[in-house]
Amino acid sequence: MKTTLLILGMLLFCGGTLFCQEKVVPAQPANPALEKEKGNVEKTPVLAPAEGTTEEENPNESQEAEKPDETGETDKTDKINERLKILEEKLDDHLDKREEIGYIELYTDKVETFKGVSKEIESVFIEINEGAIVTIQVKIKKGGVFSNASTFIELSEINNKRCDKLFAKKEDDYIRICDFLNYLGSRALPDNDTMTLFPDKKQPVYKETGINNIFSARVYSDLLGLVGEESNGLVQSEVCFKSNLHNRNVQNSPFYFGHYISADAGVSRFDNQFRTINKADHLLPPKDTNDVDTVDLDLLDFYQQSFFFANLKINTFEWFINRSYSSIGFNLLGGLNTSRFKDSTNGDVRRINIPSLGFETVMNAKPYHNFGLIASLTYQYMFLYGVSNTAEIADTRWAFRASMEMYWNPPGKLDNRIFARFRYVDTFGISKPFSQFQIGYAVNLSDWMKSKG
Repeated sequence: MKTTLLILGMLLFCGGTLFCQEKVVPAQPANPALEKEKGNVEKTPVLAPAEGTTEEENPNESQEAEKPDETGETDKTDKINERLKILEEKLDDHLDKREEIGYIELYTDKVETFKGVSKEIESVFIEINEGAIVTIQVKIKKGGVFSNASTFIELSEINNKRCDKLFAKKEDDYIRICDFLNYLGSRALPDNDTMTLFPDKKQPVYKETGINNIFSARVYSDLLGLVGEESNGLVQSEVCFKSNLHNRNVQNSPFYFGHYISADAGVSRFDNQFRTINKADHLLPPKDTNDVDTVDLDLLDFYQQSFFFANLKINTFEWFINRSYSSIGFNLLGGLNTSRFKDSTNGDVRRINIPSLGFETVMNAKPYHNFGLIASLTYQYMFLYGVSNTAEIADTRWAFRASMEMYWNPPGKLDNRIFARFRYVDTFGISKPFSQFQIGYAVNLSDWMKSKG
């Protein structure tokens, strides 16, 4: 049964890619009967004026009937103008609230390439997202475009401190960004924006409004726990936080060091059978009368049945692939899991804490704007506390966790996501491994709070 469910889970992951396929509606063939009916419609005849009168004196009644209802058209126009006015007021209100932190200037229209060829700049298109220039395209007057082929560029560094290379699409040549572009302003995180620069023109840059950090909340259930295959939480919830420490990548490369920190914490609700680990349920039969109580319990049993967990991660390295939001990273992490243990000897119920230290490799793949995959491999060294009445460590060992998550953003709600996550935890053959298969819904609280602000 367990194997069948795992196979079913993986099939669901693969089948989920159908969510991101755009539905193409085929063109409807013309209806011959309708076309024929349209062809047979007779035009309204124009009556000749009565004898002894002119056309001006006796206007044709049919022409009067065809006169449009100007009142109805006026009402529609008024409603459209009213809506446009409301939108303009909201836009003006938003612009008034923005704080200017500096400006970008195209200070010259001449630039020399690496090969010594002088080029005349017509315009520069810039797209800013999450504090960095994700796209810059320099249009040359006599043809040709130079752009950042594979790297982001930190906005606050595009002056004499930084000279990233912009490459031509069809030529083996490049120009340097500091030779024609300059930013003067603070190092505050800029708002997402797009702009087109022209020679000797300045463009203002505005401060990011609302929450700069990413907060999200998740609610999910474990299918293997629901069917009783694993002692996993039936209903689980967690809150996640992520904040970029900086946006400085290595010059002319897609590599970041110490890019962000993240944290998450959550609680799990178990079935009554697994809410508390009862020592009496795991006693082993004594070999002789002098044997003390021994239990068939392992570190992973307490880890799996944790009702509370918290983790802190510090990024050490991140590589963005081909100027996209797909990346590979390496993080250091620390965690804490807590479970309940009932001692059958005296009936006491106490909390068992499992702190851990480790590292992980994470891959984020986002091939479509509303669909993505997150895969990770985590190694943690765990410490088991609280099994006895003293503060001594009961057990320690390395644990390995493989995780694969697939998510899909519903249309019109790109700040929310439906996700499915599979996890496998093992201790390299020392303990009995276990699996989790979770399905749930996540809400990006940062984007939601910005939209309500």
